[in-house]
Amino acid sequence: MIGFADMEKLVGKALPGGPVTIRHYEDWLLTDAVGGMPVQESIHPIWAYLAPIAGLRMTWDDIFALADAKAADGPMLGEIDMEIFEPLEPETTYHVTGEITAVKRKVGKAIGVFDLMTFRLDLLAGERPVARSTQSLIFPRGA
Repeated sequence: MIGFADMEKLVGKALPGGPVTIRHYEDWLLTDAVGGMPVQESIHPIWAYLAPIAGLRMTWDDIFALADAKAADGPMLGEIDMEIFEPLEPETTYHVTGEITAVKRKVGKAIGVFDLMTFRLDLLAGERPVARSTQSLIFPRGA
């Protein structure tokens, strides 16, 4: 099990972001898949979560590795908080930036010792944030 001192060193770590463009056809497909109604001149709000993940330039396995974990270890999604500051537009290239904002070690009745890692992803239009996704991952560490 990774020592908690090593987990604490992750706080403040920048995550490699990059550009992401939501194509009109991708939004149409997603909106159809979730049974949504097309919104004129903007795209489905779920892109506030999906676009930063797509622009992160890391796989889930890469993120898990930061916490010395693998998918086989059973990491779980904790909480997600999404903020949308302005409507997202199709065919617009946004830039993603990210950072690990917190880590905690806890003990639960069901899974025993676990680490909770929180990270924030910002979706930017130039310097202006248009959406933010803050989420946590739970890493079971054993009894």
